[in-house]
Amino acid sequence: MVQDAEDRSIAVLIHQSLVPSIRLELFPKSTIDVFLTIIENDGIDSCVATGTVAASTALADAGIEMLGLVMSCAAVSQSLTRLLLMSLKNPSGS
Repeated sequence: MVQDAEDRSIAVLIHQSLVPSIRLELFPKSTIDVFLTIIENDGIDSCVATGTVAASTALADAGIEMLGLVMSCAAVSQSLTRLLLMSLKNPSGS
């Protein structure tokens, strides 16, 4: 599989988001690999945001000690309007 420049930049941004939350001192001679499959890319910002949340959740599910889950979202600024790109659906259904 060939990585293009965009794939590499997404990987670096997700890596930078995750590393501060992982208790690396507990894994001195270890490597932790996380693989993401991106089915559809609507833009690098939203891709990094969702990839970071997915990777953080996967690490926690795998039992990797972390200081906390990493949350992320994307924002857009158009002229004087700022938009936060996130789901407005309430998971409880109310």
